[in-house]
Amino acid sequence: MSKHPEKRGGDNHRQVRVEKEIRDVVGTYLIGSFRSEVPGFVSLTRVICSGDLRLARLHITLILNREEGETDEAFEKRQVESRKTTVKELNDETVEIQRRLAQVLQMRYTPKLTFYYDEGYESALRMEKLLSDMGSNKSNSETPEE
Repeated sequence: MSKHPEKRGGDNHRQVRVEKEIRDVVGTYLIGSFRSEVPGFVSLTRVICSGDLRLARLHITLILNREEGETDEAFEKRQVESRKTTVKELNDETVEIQRRLAQVLQMRYTPKLTFYYDEGYESALRMEKLLSDMGSNKSNSETPEE
């Protein structure tokens, strides 16, 4: 059996189906049952199962609101701490989530879930801001001086 899921043939459909079921169950859990110390919005961005479907990596993002008068540095520090707290809380609740997942999947082995913070979301936001800043700087430099 190949190590690359996209080259396995028929099993790839099963892996995609299991990943979708995991996304649905965990999404429902996040909306209805997850209670975090962190005031923010948790979003499940990706689910990646191993080829044998025994492991699943779940990537999340956390969206926080900036507090009034909060500096950029303080906001960034709070974001980092909140990410760590949220990922830890979710990993502490994997037994309950896996129990719910087992009821839906009805497979011999329920995938062992591990949550990770998805850095890609912040990277995309930073890139978008840089491009936006470059665009505004370019338009400022193109305005003719009188």
